[in-house]
Formats: sequence, C-alpha cells, structure tokens
Amino acid sequence: MSKLPIDLESCLKTATQADLQFTSDTNAKGVSCAWCRLSSKNNLLPAATFMKMIGARLSTISILQPKAPSAPPPKEGETPVVPTFFGGVASDGKTFEINYHFDINGDTVTLVVYVPFGGDVESLTPLFRCADWPERELMELYSIVV
Repeated sequence: MSKLPIDLESCLKTATQADLQFTSDTNAKGVSCAWCRLSSKNNLLPAATFMKMIGARLSTISILQPKAPSAPPPKEGETPVVPTFFGGVASDGKTFEINYHFDINGDTVTLVVYVPFGGDVESLTPLFRCADWPERELMELYSIVV
C-alpha cells in the first residue's frame, strides 16, 4: 500500500505557490513512484521544505543533460524557435535536468528542476545534510552554482 499522501500534488502546489507537472504510479505490490516537475528552480526550496515536513528523506540527487530535439530548419525570414522545457527553460542541449529523489517509507518522489549551463540552484544542505556531496558534484562536474 502506498505511503504517499493522497493529496501530494495539491500540497506541493500550495507549498510552491506555482504550477507543476505531477505524475504518479503505483505498481501491483503497492509501491508508488511520483515525479514532480517544478515550473522554476526557485520553487525547489519550498517544495523540499514541504518534503522535510512530511518526513521524506533525500535519497540522492541526479543530473542529466538532455539533447536538444531536432527541429526543421527555419524558413527564409523566420526566426528559429528554441523548444523549451516545462517552466520555459530552453531545451538547447546545454540545459541540465536536476532530479532530487526523496523516499517516503519506501515510496519515491522526485522533484525535477531545469537549470541552464552555468546557472544556479538553491542548496538543500540546510534541510538535508546528505545533500552536501551531490551538490558539490553539481558544482565541480557540471558548473552549476549551488
């Protein structure tokens, strides 16, 4: 049986005061996995504070750099359109997707933010001490300012 709060999506919307994309699934054994794409990296700290409040533990932080989608060449006189991720960050092959994986009694909730190359994101170390090493890796390996 899932341990996630039934109204997790609305609670996260209230905590961040912003739009988000939320999906969740529960498998046949009752284990739930939820993904929450935040509309702005500025919503990370309020969302993480809510996760701490409900007893979630930060499991790990992962990062990836999605490739830019191929787009047809612009017609003559047209300005090329750069596709964007949820929240409006450019999907240009230089933007990072940072995933913060939380555990709630065996269920997983992942908060997702998009940060451009050389961009910055709030530190979760004051809330979750275990964030110190993954955040250091974000800074050293990916030039993300934490």
